[in-house]
This record gives sequence, C-alpha cells and structure tokens, in this order.
Amino acid sequence: MTKIYIILSQSNTILARIVQLYTRKKYSHAALALDDSLDKIYSFGRWYPRLMLPAGFITEHRGKGFFDLFPQTAICVLEVSVSDAQLSDIKGKLIPFVQQPNKYLYDVASLPVMMFGKSFKRKNRYVCSSFVAYILDNCLDFKTEYSLVYPQDFFHLGLKKVYEGEVQYYGKKQLSC
Repeated sequence: MTKIYIILSQSNTILARIVQLYTRKKYSHAALALDDSLDKIYSFGRWYPRLMLPAGFITEHRGKGFFDLFPQTAICVLEVSVSDAQLSDIKGKLIPFVQQPNKYLYDVASLPVMMFGKSFKRKNRYVCSSFVAYILDNCLDFKTEYSLVYPQDFFHLGLKKVYEGEVQYYGKKQLSC
C-alpha cells in the first residue's frame, strides 16, 4: 500500500470566504498530493496567485506561489492508503491534466448549481473538490456523483488526519490534529 494525501484548505481570499459562508464548513478548497512532502499539489484554482480568474488545473507547491503569498492558510492533510493498481490509475488520470493544463478550466458555473444538489458536469471543467473526487473515485466511496463532492465530504470517509494547522508550519512542527 502507498499513501497519498488530500489537502483541505481555507485561505482568506474572497472566493474562499464566499464558499465558506455558504457551506459553513472549516475548509473551502481541496487538492491532492502523491507524497507527504506536498511539494507537488494538484488541484483546480487560480492560474495566477494574485488573481481569482483565470482559473483551472494547477500544480501548486507548498512553499511557492499561492502558499508563499498566503503562508497562514489553514490546511488539513488527510492520508489515503491506495494499492499499486489504484496508484497507477490515479497517475494515469493525472497525465492529461499535467500535459495540457490550459485545456482544463475551473467550472465557475457549477458552483451555484451545486448549492441545489444538482450534478452539472461539463467537459474539461471541474471545481477543486470534484477534481479530487474524480481522480480518487476508484479508491474512495463518496456515495454521490463526483461533481457534487464538497471539501468537507472528505472528512466523512474515515481517512487519517495527519496534520492540521498553517501551511507554513507543515513539516516543521505538528499542530494538534
């Protein structure tokens, strides 16, 4: 078994605060890392850290870009155990995103539709949590369509919480989980 990681976060950006206001949950963003260094984090978000749009598939880095601009961003890191076959499937699903990142856009139109519990899938468009759910659909049972997964839904999967605190302290000191 290999371990991969889901990173839930809450920044102080306008969109993150709007999502948090609607959901009334602690975290508004979801991302995926294939190792515990979190040096490469895959998600859907801002293409330019200082601008809300344009947005789409991104490869973030824990100490660079958005997280460098906002080091106080609250994160929660969840550990997922996957088999070799599941890991191979995950990596296979990531390949088109990594090879053609500009082809995949943030699905702004689905945000209001999600509020009504309606699936609104559009080709090559995702929100952060639906992207993570899509990539992990062969290893986790979300009990709903991946396009309806919210960041807080990852807490209902019985995953091990390995860190909770500010992103700037990840790997330096462990805060209470």
